[in-house]
Amino acid sequence: MGAHPFRFASDGGLRFVPRRVLAALGRMPRGERDALTGLATRAALERRVAELADAPCAGERLAVLVLDVYRFGRINEAWGRQAGDAVLVELARRLRELGGGELLARVGADSIGVLLRGAAADDWRGVVERMIKSLREPFAVGASHTRKLSASVGCALFPQDASSASRLLGLAEAAVFSQAERDLQRRSEALDPYGDETAATMAWMQRFLGPQLPRLNEEFLAGLGLPEHAREGGASCLPARDAVQLLPGLDGYVPLLLAPGLRQARHREHAERLGRLLAALGLPAQVGVGAMGHLYQGVAVLAHRIPARLSERTLLLGTLLRRMEADIGFQHQGAEALHHELIERLRHLGTAMQAARRRSDLLDMVVDGLRQLPFMACCAVYTQDARGGFVLEAQSSAHEPWSGEPAPSPHDPDTAQARGGALARCWLRAAVEFGPDIARAARQGQEWAEQLLGLGVRASVAVPVLDASGNVMVVLQLYGRLPGQFATPLMRHALDSLRASVAVELERVGEGIALPAVAADERALWRQRLFGGGLRMFMQPIVDLRQQRCTRVEALARLQLDERTLLTPGRFLPVLGQHELDRLFLDGLNLSLQALLDWERQGLSLDLSLNLPPSTLRHADCVDWVRSGLERRGIDPRRLSLEILEDRDVATQATMRDTTERLRALGVRLVLDDLGAGYSSLLRLNSLPIDMVKVDQGLVHGIVANNPRAVPLVAGLVDLARRLDLGITIEGLETQILLEYAQYLQADFGQGMAISPPLEPRRVPGWVRAWRMPELSGIAPFASMLDPDARATRRLL
Repeated sequence: MGAHPFRFASDGGLRFVPRRVLAALGRMPRGERDALTGLATRAALERRVAELADAPCAGERLAVLVLDVYRFGRINEAWGRQAGDAVLVELARRLRELGGGELLARVGADSIGVLLRGAAADDWRGVVERMIKSLREPFAVGASHTRKLSASVGCALFPQDASSASRLLGLAEAAVFSQAERDLQRRSEALDPYGDETAATMAWMQRFLGPQLPRLNEEFLAGLGLPEHAREGGASCLPARDAVQLLPGLDGYVPLLLAPGLRQARHREHAERLGRLLAALGLPAQVGVGAMGHLYQGVAVLAHRIPARLSERTLLLGTLLRRMEADIGFQHQGAEALHHELIERLRHLGTAMQAARRRSDLLDMVVDGLRQLPFMACCAVYTQDARGGFVLEAQSSAHEPWSGEPAPSPHDPDTAQARGGALARCWLRAAVEFGPDIARAARQGQEWAEQLLGLGVRASVAVPVLDASGNVMVVLQLYGRLPGQFATPLMRHALDSLRASVAVELERVGEGIALPAVAADERALWRQRLFGGGLRMFMQPIVDLRQQRCTRVEALARLQLDERTLLTPGRFLPVLGQHELDRLFLDGLNLSLQALLDWERQGLSLDLSLNLPPSTLRHADCVDWVRSGLERRGIDPRRLSLEILEDRDVATQATMRDTTERLRALGVRLVLDDLGAGYSSLLRLNSLPIDMVKVDQGLVHGIVANNPRAVPLVAGLVDLARRLDLGITIEGLETQILLEYAQYLQADFGQGMAISPPLEPRRVPGWVRAWRMPELSGIAPFASMLDPDARATRRLL
């Protein structure tokens, strides 16, 4: 046979026929005998092998055989340990009666070793045959049952297989567990598991295996280790029947695996889906391997009952083995694909968030990215209002049926069995909180849990997003289709990475301004109304301080919710995303230009000023929108001024400069709004083709608040603009004394409540005809504020 350890097998029948029997065992001290079988212990066998190797007659031939019983654990499981012990005692008795060996020992729970020397070692094949024959008669199990045993026999020879006799036992055991697999692998290497030859054989085998396939499939699902009980930590496991609901092909997985016409592409699809499921549940790859091993054993037992030639059974088992090997590989690829998909989706979300300029856009991006994660059911983003109550800021469409339910109080962290309890605990503790066991709550009759299970939801988690000081900014509420899917190491790492990225972007778009939280349903109502006929453009007059008459108006957006509710931009602009701001600008531009046209028909010619959001200025179609609106109405572009608002994104200055130059070439005038309010004002003043500046009204209000620096600071900004040959508008003129101050500084234009509040377009013509500049009282109140030091500062500016 060659210098290699050997393995022989018996499955209740005879495969190899030796010619000799074992000799009687020698006497052994009681401490070296197995208490159950009376055989020698493993240690005694190893010691005897060493003694013979070192004896004076060293060099004589030795052999060690190991007999291992197939699936012996099933006897213990089915009939109890006493029945299993009785079988082992009977097996030991039969092997003793064979005789001819140097020593017989129990070397494992269900394996027995035999030491042979000299002539007996030379005739080891005969010993193997006798051992196998001893298993032919059924063994009694329990009071009234019998069972045939199947076993493998491995053999190792000295000195052929090992230079050291001490290695013989280990080599024999290795032969038991590996030699048959190697032989079968060699026989199966030429098999195409999806070929026509195997298809024909398996089609014939289906006549015998077909009735057993449902049972084999059930055993396979059970082998996946998905029992219906709660794991540690409260997250319920996934029952096999529910796994079938998630992967409809799983109820026919074994029939598919044994199907004669199976093709590799279809096999790959189903196996990868199973691998994704196991990975999402946090189960190791060994789960799939173990289930396949149990399945192979079950089919092998059935195959030996089929009235077929050995070669046909070998082909069947070889094909099954090759398909199982491929299946395990496909499962691994599915698991890797899940990991890759999760990482890629989070990476894509992180990149997309960097482009967000507004909080509402950012939260919508987060929700849209989260809902696309594997096995995600729905998600939402919560924050708190001024009274400490939860506000639903953003949600996926699948979450909308629950949005009308009252959110739990953040001050009630003990509502662990309520659907939103994790949300309350998360906000209070600023830590990730897992939701309750939904399956268990449903069994207890909890209505909310039954509803969630009905929608396929089995897990939830609340993830806090913290600012740099550790305070909760928002909570991400996630619902998944798999039990415990958010508690897996992969998902926990992903959520930690996500919350860090969202925190950075939230602080970036927040710009340090605390905005009121607006519920998602209210946001949706405002958006629908704004672009469904609720947009109103009010006009605030701007007067020429030298001519003392109104020559232009600024168009200001308002949202008409109903007859009595009119929202100012400070309320509804924060809830709009970039695309909605673009649409608001376009709609507002068209309404305002139409108002100019209507006034002209009444004999009134005014110029128009309109706010231009930075995001719209960066839009590639911005210039075309403006050009189209002007040309359709035949309005001179020089009558339109676009006010560029403050923006923190200085990285897009090149794009903005290109757009502003195109607007200037069109004839539109550009106004830098809120000069002095932000750090980028001076940068834009230097880089963009500005025609006019508007001094921030916050600085003007400082004059009324008796801020001693306000007067010289505003004067310095006016002087700076004049040195750059720019027009000057001072807004925020709320009182007559501020209007007088604007005239004293020789500003070009003034705007504010001291002149007029924003008016409906229909009221503008009458106001313009009736308005007169109020009589001014003189500049005396400001003279003392412009002291020599302040004037020096003004000159420096």
